[in-house]
Amino acid sequence: MSRSAYLPSLVIATLCLIWGSTWIAIKFGLEDLPPFLFAGTRFFLATVLLFLFMKVQRIPFPTDPEKWKVMLVLGAFQSIDYAAVFWAEQFIDSAVAAILFATMPFFVAGMGYFMMNDHRITWSQLFGITVSFVGVVLIFLRDLAHISLSLKGDLAIIVGSLSGAFISVYAKKHAEKIHAVTNTTVQLGVAAVSLTTLGLIAEDPSRFRLSFNAVFAVSYLAIVGSAVAFVLYMWVIKKVSVMEASVITLCIPVVAILLGWLLRNEALGFNVLAGTSLILVGVYFVNVLDPEKFRAFLGMPPTSRKPTVPKICVEEEMHA
Repeated sequence: MSRSAYLPSLVIATLCLIWGSTWIAIKFGLEDLPPFLFAGTRFFLATVLLFLFMKVQRIPFPTDPEKWKVMLVLGAFQSIDYAAVFWAEQFIDSAVAAILFATMPFFVAGMGYFMMNDHRITWSQLFGITVSFVGVVLIFLRDLAHISLSLKGDLAIIVGSLSGAFISVYAKKHAEKIHAVTNTTVQLGVAAVSLTTLGLIAEDPSRFRLSFNAVFAVSYLAIVGSAVAFVLYMWVIKKVSVMEASVITLCIPVVAILLGWLLRNEALGFNVLAGTSLILVGVYFVNVLDPEKFRAFLGMPPTSRKPTVPKICVEEEMHA
């Protein structure tokens, strides 16, 4: 077998490592940076890099006002998504944040049912959503005895996951004719402006300390976690099936857990480990398993047609 045959698998493994590591990178950066200014700086740098990529590849911005409306709406929800994630990681472990954010495919399935006429929830997705909901409840049980900052952090991650799910379904419905690089560049640009403005209003700029951790975290998240990972993903989805690429969904929380344990001694209690297991099982049934195989397992007859499911934007969804 030629070396090129292994390249897509190598790229997928690289994306799992990159997007799994962004959660711990945020945690390190928050030691010296306020969350909103941190996120705004990250996306400003990422936007510049993607804009330069557009220039090199001669990718134009659209002239259609409707396309700009779609991109600006997506950018607004991108701002909510990352504001919630960066704020939440002040109070919860990076691994827990990654685990809870992995609930996004379930929200995509639910929103797709209500927002897209040709979408229906399959039995395997319904099973996965139910199992994962139990997993989320298990994780929340550690904080439900009292309203703590960690509980607020958990809830903020769910808000971010909901926003990311809306981005995926709305983009599937309205943005298919917009170039993916252009769409992402505008979204991150809107997020950069929104989050920086929010940071200047709500945060103390003197907290913005350019330590080694801060510079490394911003650079890594912008260059590797956004620009490089996006280009790699755009390449690999042309080489493999959606089913093969969806393994990234399962690997990211696992990578985040391992890195949190190795680099920050983040200890996961029984509730979190059990909840993680259930969420990952749910992700598999919602986003990976062929629905027809699940029907056959239950002894149900095959469907007359394959269900139409909105394709999840992994670049937007998987990393933080």
